[in-house]
Amino acid sequence: MAKQELPSVAWGRMTPSTRAIVAELILHGPLARAELARRLSLSPASLTKLTRPLVAEGLLSEQGARPLAETGRPALPLEVAPGRVQVIGVKLNPDNLFAVRTDLQAHVLEEYECKLERHDPASVGEAIGVAVTFLDPLRRVERVGVSLAASIRPGDQVVREAPYMGWSQVPLAEAVAQRTGCRAVLVNDVRALTVAQHWFGAGRQSRCFAVLTVGKGVGCGLVVNNAVVTGYDGHAGLVSHSPVNPGGPLCRQGHRGCASAYLTSGSIVRTLAATDGFRGATFEDALEEAREGNRAAVRVFRDACFALGVLAANIANMIGPDRIVVSGEGVGMYDVAPEAVDEGISRHLHWNASPFDLDVEPFAFSEWARGAASVAVQSLVYGEQADS
Repeated sequence: MAKQELPSVAWGRMTPSTRAIVAELILHGPLARAELARRLSLSPASLTKLTRPLVAEGLLSEQGARPLAETGRPALPLEVAPGRVQVIGVKLNPDNLFAVRTDLQAHVLEEYECKLERHDPASVGEAIGVAVTFLDPLRRVERVGVSLAASIRPGDQVVREAPYMGWSQVPLAEAVAQRTGCRAVLVNDVRALTVAQHWFGAGRQSRCFAVLTVGKGVGCGLVVNNAVVTGYDGHAGLVSHSPVNPGGPLCRQGHRGCASAYLTSGSIVRTLAATDGFRGATFEDALEEAREGNRAAVRVFRDACFALGVLAANIANMIGPDRIVVSGEGVGMYDVAPEAVDEGISRHLHWNASPFDLDVEPFAFSEWARGAASVAVQSLVYGEQADS
C-alpha cells in the first residue's frame, strides 16, 4: 500500500490564534490541552477547533494518554512535529558561506560550507542556490533565511548596505527566490543570532537579555519584554561607537576611545602594530602573543576586555537584562583577561541595577546560520507579522 502524502501546511490560512498555538508548542511543548488553552486564554472547544486541522496536516501530533496530576483523568498532550517542516539558514561572510538545514525547533539536520570566491550579488546568489540544492535535493524546504552583516529592516527584500561585501541596494531576496524556488527572508546577522538565542538558546528562559558580538565589528541584539527589539527602522542596538574612554585610541571613524576602537579585531591589530616587538599581522597572531605572555599584547587585550565590560554594563543599565551573551570571532579575547571584564562591569554598572549573568559563547559559524534558520521559522509561524 502506497504511503499517503500529507497535505501541505496551510500557513497562509492560519489565524493569529492558530499561529500562537504553533509557537507555544514549538517553544514549550508538549503541553496538555488544558494547559495550552490556559496559556493562550482559549476555551477547550476553541482549542479543539483550532488544532484539529493542524493535527490533520501532521504539523501537530497527540502523545500517548497521560493522567493529569490534578484529576487523575487521562489527557492527550499536543506537541509539534518538528520534522514536518524544514527550513534552511545561510550566513554570509566576505570569505565564506555557511548553511544549515533545520527543523521547526532549529535542530540542525545537515550543514554546508563553501568559499566565496567573488562578492558580486549574482555570484553570491548562485552560491546560495548551490547550497540550497545540496541541503534540499528533494525540494521540501519551505523557506530560506539569509543573514549577513548589513543594514536590513524587517521585511526588506533588499540589502540596503553591506560594507564588508561592498553592497548597496542589492535585491538579494529576489535572487535567492529565483535560484531556489523558496521565499527568502533577509536579516542582519547579529539579529538572527539573537533570535536563535531567544527561541532556542541561552536566552530561552529570559524575557530580557542581550547578545553582544565582537570581531570585525561590534554588534548588539536586544530582547525586551520577550520580543527582539528592532527599532522603528530596524537599527536598534547600534553600540559599536559608544564611548568607553575619552583618552583612548582612535577608531576608523575618528572617534576617540569608543567601543570599536578597543574591541574590533582590526583596532587591536593596529594598536599592537605600533608597538615595538609585535611580529604578527592578524588578530589571531595578536591573541597568540597575549597567550604567550607578550606584555604589550596582554595590555592591549586587557584594555579590550575592560571595554567589553564597560559596554556590557552600559547595555545592562539601559534594558536591565538577566543575562548578556557574548560571542563573535573575537570572543577569544575574554580568556586573556576575564577579570578586566568583571572590573569594567563593576565600575560602570549602576548601583541600582540588578546583577546579570555573562555567558561567553564561542559559537561556530554554523550557529549563525542556525540563527538565519530561526528567523525563517519565525516568518512561517508568524507570517507577515514576523516581517513587519
